[in-house]
Amino acid sequence: MKLLGSLFGGAGGLGLAGALAGGGDMTPGAAYLVGENGPEIRRGNTISSNSASRRMLEGNASNHYYTIDARGTDPVLTEQRTRQAIIAAHNSAVTKSIQVQQEHLKRTPQR
Repeated sequence: MKLLGSLFGGAGGLGLAGALAGGGDMTPGAAYLVGENGPEIRRGNTISSNSASRRMLEGNASNHYYTIDARGTDPVLTEQRTRQAIIAAHNSAVTKSIQVQQEHLKRTPQR
């Protein structure tokens, strides 16, 4: 368990406390590696899927690509509107993330 913790300690800044594929006691708030369906990270009472765990350990961000059919429109106006929509979606995601984090903190017992 110590070996895995030190191997993955710096991966994505998670600081894994160990591996619990066979079960075991956990420290609240610590991240563990589990393995029912391949390596999965458990943090608190949340277990990330194998694919999400791989992304966290590898530090890969996801990218989204969109194709916009803007034939017959003003290219400058289309670019402005698209840029505004992307900024609005980004700001909405950031706001929602902050709200979720605040709600999580309210529900997490204080130590």
